[in-house]
Amino acid sequence: MLENLPNLPVQLSDDALLDLFNQYNGDQQGAPHMVQAYLQAFAYFRCIALNENDFGYEFYALGEMYETGLGVPLDLEKAKNLYTEAIKRYQTYEGDSKKHTEAMQILEKWL
Repeated sequence: MLENLPNLPVQLSDDALLDLFNQYNGDQQGAPHMVQAYLQAFAYFRCIALNENDFGYEFYALGEMYETGLGVPLDLEKAKNLYTEAIKRYQTYEGDSKKHTEAMQILEKWL
């Protein structure tokens, strides 16, 4: 799990990772596997904030994280808003029509 951290588009210092781990562990949630989820959520936020692509995948993926509470607080209203934005941008899985169709079916329940 943690061996994939260097491949994420966001790099944090060892101190920052330790602080993130300790903060999450402080809530007695058992954190080591969650560090990657926090970093992935941050990477999606970054792509959205910088408008780095025209497709809806980041909105879709971040919506899933809010729907399940993975790496971010559980928030169904935010999930709905992110899913709505993913629908507006249409293409959630560029070049993979099967995954795209599955994603669109999931998104339709939020309309």
